[in-house]
Amino acid sequence: MGKRIIILIGGGSGSGKTTFANNIKKILESYGISTTIIGMDRFYIGLKAMKKIGLGDNFDDPRSLDWAELRQCLGRIREGASKITLPKYNYKIHERDGYEELDIGDVVIIEGLWALLKNEILNYADLSIYLDIDPDVRFIRRVKRDLIERGRDVEEVIERFMKYVKPMHEKYVEPTKNKADILVPGGGLNKKAVEVVAYWAINKIKEVNNEVHKK
Repeated sequence: MGKRIIILIGGGSGSGKTTFANNIKKILESYGISTTIIGMDRFYIGLKAMKKIGLGDNFDDPRSLDWAELRQCLGRIREGASKITLPKYNYKIHERDGYEELDIGDVVIIEGLWALLKNEILNYADLSIYLDIDPDVRFIRRVKRDLIERGRDVEEVIERFMKYVKPMHEKYVEPTKNKADILVPGGGLNKKAVEVVAYWAINKIKEVNNEVHKK
């Protein structure tokens, strides 16, 4: 297929972006539609580079991301690349940990805190989504994730949340909900919203295929 469908999923830490994306993928692939999920965390510049530009260890500041690399990735997807080489990110060492090649499906989902922040990224999207969820729920999910998946202790997680996550969310993430095509209450576990997005994508794929066949 020529044109890929690109979906952006934004929302605060713990809002369920990865869960939402994976649930969409399950439905799409049950219909034979190949789907690629790309987390924006892949494009972190890493702790050493962050310290050089004065960010310290504030991974909740959008300057911690290589936006030019993300734009290049989206450009290649729009051009029809079937495979893309992307960085891997290691949360334990807070640095990039090599590269890997990904197959690019008919639908590409980009998910991350600032997916809707920059218009230069939004311009690539066929659909933009913001997961809107109670801050207390997000905090609890963040604590669980960081303890289990990233090996951090409770005090560190709470300190980071108050020092970086909360203020950066209010400054950079929360305002992006106004740019979303779809605002999803309840976050990633909203099954009806998952179905709405998945079936929208299925119909969009049909439209694209029909246009290709007409040419």
